[in-house]
Amino acid sequence: MNENEKKMYEIFEELNITDYEVINHVAVKTIDEVDEHGLSMAGLNVKNLLIRDKKTEKYYMVIIEEHKQVDMKKFKEITGWKKNSFAGEEDLAQLLNLHDGGVTPLALFNDVDKRITVVLGEDIRKADDTEKIGFHPCRTTGTLLMTVGDFKCFLEHMGNEVLWEE
Repeated sequence: MNENEKKMYEIFEELNITDYEVINHVAVKTIDEVDEHGLSMAGLNVKNLLIRDKKTEKYYMVIIEEHKQVDMKKFKEITGWKKNSFAGEEDLAQLLNLHDGGVTPLALFNDVDKRITVVLGEDIRKADDTEKIGFHPCRTTGTLLMTVGDFKCFLEHMGNEVLWEE
């Protein structure tokens, strides 16, 4: 267990988040790899994209259903971003202390300056709070399934700005 994962579990304990399950598996970083290894789980399967606005130097973590394409025009309306690109490994390391290429909102505690705005897709907004949602537990060799309600509680505790897809 790495330091990020330990910190994540400490925060879960602090927030009394106990209804979760971790499934260990081969390292996966993309939805194609998830599909290739048959790792889609029961519940809401999402992908997490870290996007950088080159003009403003703001960052956005877009979390949407795993097989949806990001409608850049729609998300531009939601975020106001100007000229965007996917953030690189250096950005992941600097902002989230992640070094294996897996983007996860469960490492937002490392974004102490709150430089990342979280943008949640409509599937998450429409999901029941008891539905399960899965994220990397700060490593690409596992999936942590938690309830949408607990995820929202975690996000609120992190204090990053959150925008919703309408």
